[in-house]
Amino acid sequence: TKYEVNGTTMCGRKNLRDTYACDSVYYPSEGLEYSNICGRAVGYAHSGSGGPLYTCGFWWPQGRDNINALYVSGVTITRGPSTDRTHVWTYAAGRQEVSGPNCNCPCAPTNGADPPNFVGNNYFCESATKYQPPAEGQWFTNYTMWQGN
Repeated sequence: TKYEVNGTTMCGRKNLRDTYACDSVYYPSEGLEYSNICGRAVGYAHSGSGGPLYTCGFWWPQGRDNINALYVSGVTITRGPSTDRTHVWTYAAGRQEVSGPNCNCPCAPTNGADPPNFVGNNYFCESATKYQPPAEGQWFTNYTMWQGN
């Protein structure tokens, strides 16, 4: 879904209030030889009902080590057929840098959950806000997560 906020165009989940949602984009590469996967991800946080961000770093409502299950708020890059995908990189969006540990990045001062084993150290996790967001329905376009790392 396309969103336009303060002159910034972005895309995201269709339902921002649905924590257990995901959207996929498939880039066919069968028969192509390649040695690198390149790209850039820039993330913007959004505050949801009652203020908390609908981002949750790493979490496993459907099992810790299942690459086909929900396991991160953010962007994940995998390769291979849907029946045998391999993890390449994950950009995780933590809730906030300070206060309650639930849903924070693993390296936050009040750290959140570690990534699943198949992710290993192949991830970057960042929050768009240090504290609880001030207003419901607010996009944080003044600070981008991941910044092209």
